[in-house]
Amino acid sequence: MISHKSFISLQFLENRARAEVRQFDDHFSWYVLTDAMESYMLHQGKKFVRRFDANTYLRIMDAWQRFDLLRSTNKSTLAEFFGACRNQHYLVFSIDSDVCFYPEQQSSLHQLLKDHNISSMHITVHSEKGHDSFLLEPELFAPHLSFVLAGNKNGHHVSAH
Repeated sequence: MISHKSFISLQFLENRARAEVRQFDDHFSWYVLTDAMESYMLHQGKKFVRRFDANTYLRIMDAWQRFDLLRSTNKSTLAEFFGACRNQHYLVFSIDSDVCFYPEQQSSLHQLLKDHNISSMHITVHSEKGHDSFLLEPELFAPHLSFVLAGNKNGHHVSAH
């Protein structure tokens, strides 16, 4: 439940929690829920543990925190890494409510690509659903993916609503 709160915006979380408190009749029935946020977080936590083993989640988090792109490719700079792919076009998405992959980081990546004359396009998607929006609102991403895959590349920043 803590990780769920960490990966989406608090505004989205508050909107999702609404005003309903659902008391579950299970092994958590000893804990009296008094707040809609508690109810929502318990519901999400139960969904999560049905899908993920706790050790698997810890391994994923460990790998995510330790991953070093440059070390894994034996490159000394990001420019060197991306420079090896000059014949490719990069599409960089930012989601304005993402609290895990911050829009400023995506903007910096796009600027790095531009600074080294590497073809790229930066799209900012406006969504309250954080980085989950690519799963929950594919219609925000599909037109831009289609545009780039069709070969239309101009290296500009675009905003999507």
